[in-house]
Amino acid sequence: MPTWLAIVIGTAAGLTAIATIWKTLIKPMAELIVLQQRAMPLLRDLTQVFATVPKPFDVLSDIISEFRTNGGSSLRDVVNRLDAAAAVNASAAEVLKIQVEASRQLAVQDREAMARLTIMLDRLTINLDRLTVKVAAGDVQRTRMEDATDRVAEDLEEAHKRADAVEGHAGEAADAASRSGLDRAA
Repeated sequence: MPTWLAIVIGTAAGLTAIATIWKTLIKPMAELIVLQQRAMPLLRDLTQVFATVPKPFDVLSDIISEFRTNGGSSLRDVVNRLDAAAAVNASAAEVLKIQVEASRQLAVQDREAMARLTIMLDRLTINLDRLTVKVAAGDVQRTRMEDATDRVAEDLEEAHKRADAVEGHAGEAADAASRSGLDRAA
């Protein structure tokens, strides 16, 4: 084998070995060192905080157990109950919002009805004042209702007279009383 070929093969093998060492050993070690430098302040703080605690991992286990449900006393259970209560409150707030809007609309309708009634009361008061003035002056005209009442009374009196005028059977007297003045005219 020629020497130049041995040099090329040796160089290629050396470069491959260097690349493999770089990829599998040096680069991961560099990343580990960078990661360790970032974690060092946290590790120092944890070491100072847990220096007086005899079993620090028991404390971490207790913290972890608080975030698992256990039937009601864990922090997770409290969060679940608060979430459920918030959902109930949200639906109650929606119902309350609808009720407030309904009350507002009823209040508007009540104010409009009150305004109409006030106008009608004012008109009635004005008419009553006018009538009072006419009564005081003796200038009162008969109303249609009073005229109709008088006509009914007159018709009733005539019906009694017709019934009394008929001699004989009671049915004939009732028939005579039931006839109006219009029947007699025909």
